[in-house]
Amino acid sequence: MANTNNTKIQLSDECYADLIDNLPTTNVVAATTASTSSRKKELRTLTNEQLAIYNSLDSKSKKIKYLASLNWSTGDIARYMGIIYQFARNVLINASKKKS
Repeated sequence: MANTNNTKIQLSDECYADLIDNLPTTNVVAATTASTSSRKKELRTLTNEQLAIYNSLDSKSKKIKYLASLNWSTGDIARYMGIIYQFARNVLINASKKKS
């Protein structure tokens, strides 16, 4: 059974300030930075020929479908185009529904 005792402790301003000053914030920040930086992916690139085709397309949806035809993941497409993942995903899902 869980302890339901809601005892509150009141700290003086001096005690509270001392507690805050002694928190290990530098280690937490360093660990967070290390874990997020290791997850960053490099941006994929297009060849000059692919880039010419990509730039000739007149809509974002066509560009998304083109990159998908090159076997790019939805996440890579979104990162490359600077759009949200959900927009790229919706374009690809709706395109596959229309083929059926």
